Amino acid sequence: MIKDEKILLRPLKLADAPWILKWENNTANWLVSGTEKPYSMEEIRTFIRDAINVRENRQLRLIVCFESSNEPIGAVDLFEINFKHKRAEVGILIAEMEHRKRGFGLEALHGVEEYAKANFDIVNFFCGIQSNNASSIRLFEKAGYQRIGTRRNWYQFGEDQLDEFLYQHNIEKR
Repeated sequence: MIKDEKILLRPLKLADAPWILKWENNTANWLVSGTEKPYSMEEIRTFIRDAINVRENRQLRLIVCFESSNEPIGAVDLFEINFKHKRAEVGILIAEMEHRKRGFGLEALHGVEEYAKANFDIVNFFCGIQSNNASSIRLFEKAGYQRIGTRRNWYQFGEDQLDEFLYQHNIEKR
């Protein structure tokens, strides 16, 4: 468990399945997650059971909770973990609008980075953000991520296309 000023990060557990199902099946999140169809409860439970094998799955999900009540408010993920090259892609979801823009995401990013460095020696983090996602851009830049490139017309939404901004952060240089 990782505690910060307002939040704590804890491992995923089977009791989180209803929360994860709700968050993953919220179509408003699909624009940024790439999800194309709803998940079943059994798919979520399988994901949670498999999540314990971080090195095998090259993925880690931690639940973001209020420090005071332990109530889940989101998740932070590391995926495409490359242990040899000490890097991982990072994604974050603060699930409900009323909990966003209150500093929880920034604390969660710093917490998962410190956890990944201490437990897996991961020091390079990267992410891709849709060019119209101003909130995520602000969050990652505030967390020290630098924009390193753009993938042009990377996302297709009907007739509309969006760029993807690529960000990277190395915590050894803090």
